[in-house]
Amino acid sequence: MIADIFYKIAFAQTSARIVPCDSCTFKDFWQLLSNIFGFLIILVVPLAILGIGIGGVYMILGSANESQRTQGKEIFWASVIGLILAAASWVIVNTILTSLGATGFSNPLK
Repeated sequence: MIADIFYKIAFAQTSARIVPCDSCTFKDFWQLLSNIFGFLIILVVPLAILGIGIGGVYMILGSANESQRTQGKEIFWASVIGLILAAASWVIVNTILTSLGATGFSNPLK
């Protein structure tokens, strides 16, 4: 999963075409915004899952140590809140772009 993230980052321009054109106009700007947010959502979801897992490991292994258990809870909840904020920001940006007339973009979580 992590190797897939690094692959997508390294070959973002060649495989997914974040920039939708070679000589762009203003109408291509909306597609560019959609592509950037789609890429960030694809990047955030695995990182949030990794953070949730790390927080769970801290809570399990730190069951005897109160400070480790507290740190695990903080990592867990920070990852969950980050995931919720990322999803909410995608919904807000998608709604704004759609209301401004942008077309041709899809759900990056499919």
